Amino acid sequence: MIFSGRGLRSGYIHALSLSKQLFKVVCPVCTGRNSTAWLSVFLLLVSWSSLATAQISSTVRDAQNQVLPGATVLLLPDSVFTATDMDGRFSFKSAKPGQHALEVSFVGYKTQKTALFSWPDESVPTIVLDVETSLLESLVIREDHDHLEDDLSTSHLGQEWLQQSDRSSFAAALEREPGIAVIRTGVGIAKPVIRGLSSQRVIVQDQGIKQEGQQWGADHGLEIDTFAVERVEIIKGPASLIYGSDGLGGVIRILPPAIPAEGQIKGGFETLYRSVNQHIGGTAFLGMRKNGFVVQGRYSYQNFGDYAVPADSFIFQGFELPITDGLLKNTAGRESSAQLILGKVGLHSTSRLALSRYKLQVGLFSGAVGIPRSYALEPDGNRRDIDFPSQAVEHWKLAWNQMINFGSNLLSFDVGVQRNLRQEFSFPEFHSLPNADPNNTLALQLELWTYSINAHYDQQLGKGWTGTYGADLQSQMNRVAGFETLLPDFELVRGGVYALAFRNLKRNNRLSFGGRLDAGSNQSDAQKRYVYAFSGEISDSLSTDALKASFGNYSFGIGYNREWIPLGMLFRIHGGKSFRVPHPSEMVSNGVHHGTFRHEMGNPDLKSEHGYQLDAGLEWEREHVFASLSGYFNFFKNYIYLTPSGQLSPLPEAGQIFEYRQNDAIYTGFELQTYWQPNEVVLGELSAEYLYNYNLQTTLPLPFTPPASIRQSWRFSKAGRGKWGTSYVSIGGRYRFAQNRTDRNELKTPDNFVLEASVGTRFTVGKQALELQLQGYNLLNSAYLDHLSRYRLIGIPEPGRNIVVSLRVPLEFDLGT
Repeated sequence: MIFSGRGLRSGYIHALSLSKQLFKVVCPVCTGRNSTAWLSVFLLLVSWSSLATAQISSTVRDAQNQVLPGATVLLLPDSVFTATDMDGRFSFKSAKPGQHALEVSFVGYKTQKTALFSWPDESVPTIVLDVETSLLESLVIREDHDHLEDDLSTSHLGQEWLQQSDRSSFAAALEREPGIAVIRTGVGIAKPVIRGLSSQRVIVQDQGIKQEGQQWGADHGLEIDTFAVERVEIIKGPASLIYGSDGLGGVIRILPPAIPAEGQIKGGFETLYRSVNQHIGGTAFLGMRKNGFVVQGRYSYQNFGDYAVPADSFIFQGFELPITDGLLKNTAGRESSAQLILGKVGLHSTSRLALSRYKLQVGLFSGAVGIPRSYALEPDGNRRDIDFPSQAVEHWKLAWNQMINFGSNLLSFDVGVQRNLRQEFSFPEFHSLPNADPNNTLALQLELWTYSINAHYDQQLGKGWTGTYGADLQSQMNRVAGFETLLPDFELVRGGVYALAFRNLKRNNRLSFGGRLDAGSNQSDAQKRYVYAFSGEISDSLSTDALKASFGNYSFGIGYNREWIPLGMLFRIHGGKSFRVPHPSEMVSNGVHHGTFRHEMGNPDLKSEHGYQLDAGLEWEREHVFASLSGYFNFFKNYIYLTPSGQLSPLPEAGQIFEYRQNDAIYTGFELQTYWQPNEVVLGELSAEYLYNYNLQTTLPLPFTPPASIRQSWRFSKAGRGKWGTSYVSIGGRYRFAQNRTDRNELKTPDNFVLEASVGTRFTVGKQALELQLQGYNLLNSAYLDHLSRYRLIGIPEPGRNIVVSLRVPLEFDLGT
């Protein structure tokens, strides 16, 4: 069974849409000047006792009209669970007015998704579950969008879909989705790319707030525990109206974990092993809900060694260097993550307070940060030790999410505080300081504090109109240490206000439009460091002037969609203008970037980046087929990018200076995704993507552009008997075309094909359910190059054949009375 955004809206197109998206607002919470804002928030909270509420209720039965007690019901997008009683009935007394979806599941039956609209009360028709004969249904789910920009190309990925992916990192798990690529530095470091855009042009939102962790760096990954992600929404295209200027390329929303049913404890653990780097990892989680109070916790740990590549040598600048035993030395690492969520589900509100800590220590292959030396490639007999160069990252995040309904209207806000500490280690460099301490290996330390508040208010205006108003404010402070020169200390502030309106028209037409005003400022200190020769005398200097720059601009968008229900078709189109404020790293950097092996120089004269964008899509769904085609065209004025300057760096072994420049550019392309399910045993998937970009000044492509690719997979499943549940086998592969359209001095990458397969089953031991899965990646052990990999620059192929074994053990208990 295949669900699409169109399918879930069928029959409800005339219903008013109510946004569930939590909008961002920023505030330096540590300062007294914001006490008035905090007092206003407190007064809103204490006033909820006078508010109205909505209610959703129904009954769950099977095809033989037998009630199903104990069936689990998930209310989306609230992520609130409940369970049916002995008569198969359930109700959500805290449901907010607006558009919702119910996901109903019961062991041995197919999961069913139902769209509904509650305003203020709705009695849902009886939900009938069919006997499960396949696992396929839960793999391909497109939920109704719970954000305001549903005229854009959007994918909603469930937990089981993610579990079938490469979860070596959170970003890598998303790469199966067309339009998504990954910038890699080895195995443990990865960051997502949406339609060729990444870093400060793509927002990752977790716990309702924007993830902030030095994402401007090409070798800086996401501080996200991949085990903790249950559902993800990916918005491909300009999402600046809601999420701010950094959403110019798209948004990845990690939706909050599902809240257990009242009076229930849910938990479990998962463990896995990866052969390519002797990776051992696992996670344990537990959650409970009693009298509306919610407690959820999770701890994850992963330990991996140097990873294997299908090569015994590589060539760098004409020299052949060894890869002993096929292992890439110093690519081992350790990752840990802990999360605690406290919440309250009330009649008129839902509250969550989430505290998390993520920690990563990972080595970098010596050629990733400088000229690879033969002595640094010699094996040391320990596959799991972390030598130099290396990274250590620690990320703390505290987020408070609150939703309050005022009759038919809704107020949502999020408050966040984050501390990101990134330390990069390498051997001391003589050019930084005279008489440098040889025991000081801290090359660069970046400590970033981020304070944010976001809020939005949804209002039913009558006569088919819905309005949404919001504001956000964010403050950052970054402090720098270490013997390397790259960035001075800096501070930034970002803020904006917006308004959007939606109107359901006749004949299944829908119109949306809105505008946003933004302002921002960058401020940094002056910086000067001397370069010393072997003699100890000053030979040169690296300096950056103090900076104080302000920016302001507007964004707007208009969208339209039309549904032809008898034909099973949906057409959508969205156009508008967005802009992005330059980041301080693009304006004031001056030095060797540790993980990129290049001297980067900022440009203090950078202007705001503007985008004029058009996105269109067509979806078609029949009983056994689903197809989606999305196309886009983006014109960027003053597009900011890094390019070789032709000038040599004064620092030894640093090569050319790479400068940040601005040119006008074009990005255009398409994504195709199809599913074919002729019966309950077979599911076929075919997807393709293509991206074309062009620098209008240099008449060359832009650097680091993902190549076109085609991916196909086949999945076969069979229902089990007795203690055996449904089992499956899948096989697939991805062909990436050669990337010959490259920027000046950028290497071309040949085409490649990667074969994958997996097998899995569900079974019970006693009364305990278990899920066992075996996956294989790069089964042909191909020595292929990834165009976006940081190791591509020195000719290092991607990891070799990788066998992954995972075991999941879900647990569930009743608290009792």
